[in-house]
Amino acid sequence: MPAFNEFTWGSMPEKLVTAGFYGVFVKDITPHILPMLKQFATVARLPYRIARLLRLQKHVINAMSAVELWDNRELIRYNIITAHK
Repeated sequence: MPAFNEFTWGSMPEKLVTAGFYGVFVKDITPHILPMLKQFATVARLPYRIARLLRLQKHVINAMSAVELWDNRELIRYNIITAHK
């Protein structure tokens, strides 16, 4: 995603305040999402391996995303952010 560099973890509340929002609240829901990510990665692991072996990654983007997200889960957070304007 082109905006990944701008949306580093924890930067959204400041961006919202700068844009005139107040009452910014962040809730980390990562623990609730991880079981689904694990299941998705488990199902996708075989297509992922085959695609990598055959260099066909661009044809199985969802499988690639599932496995890569799970394998790098310590680097991501799922948040619900609310604010008022």
